[in-house]
Parts: sequence; structure tokens; C-alpha cells
Amino acid sequence: MIDRKIKEVVASFAEEAKLIYGDKLSEVILYGSCARGEHTPDSDIDLLLLLTVKPQEIGVERNKIFDISDKLDRQYDVVLAPVFQSVEVYQKFRPVSAFYQNIQREGVRIV
Repeated sequence: MIDRKIKEVVASFAEEAKLIYGDKLSEVILYGSCARGEHTPDSDIDLLLLLTVKPQEIGVERNKIFDISDKLDRQYDVVLAPVFQSVEVYQKFRPVSAFYQNIQREGVRIV
């Protein structure tokens, strides 16, 4: 079960991501210990953002949200750990990537 503080910070992050990326934002998925309800006070908050952009554009897109992530880190005293990927790459490698399969299995879709 996801606790209230994590729900709040993830919801805030997702709302900011929607404003920044608009229609390019396909999904935000919470994964890892927070998604499983096994987090500790020192756990980071693992998020996968899937964007409908070309794979080579991910680096540019990723840089757009780091200020927001830092602001929320300080505001909530947490560590957000967003990972960015294009929908194209995620769909291509999900069948063969243990990382993506794990996210598919345990992830909680936020957006």
C-alpha cells in the first residue's frame, strides 16, 4: 500500500509533468519499493516517465523537469528518481528487459 506522503509527492510530480510535457506524456509509473509498499524513510521514489518522442530526444526532454524534481525533493524531504524513456523503446525492449518487465509487473500507473 502506498502511503499518503508518497501519493501526494507523486501526484504533484505527475501534475507538473503534464504541464511540461502535455500530449508527449504517455504514462508516469511508480515502481520499486514505494510501489510495493516496502519503502523505508531512506528509500527514493522511483518513477518511469514514458514520452511519445523520438528516442534521441529523451535527453533534451529529461532536462525540462529536473528543477521541479529538485523543488519537490526539498519540499517533501524525499528523493525522486525519475527515469525517462520513449514509448517506442519501452515497447520494443519490454519483452526482453528484466528492468521493464519488473516495472510492468509491480508498477503503479499514476498517469
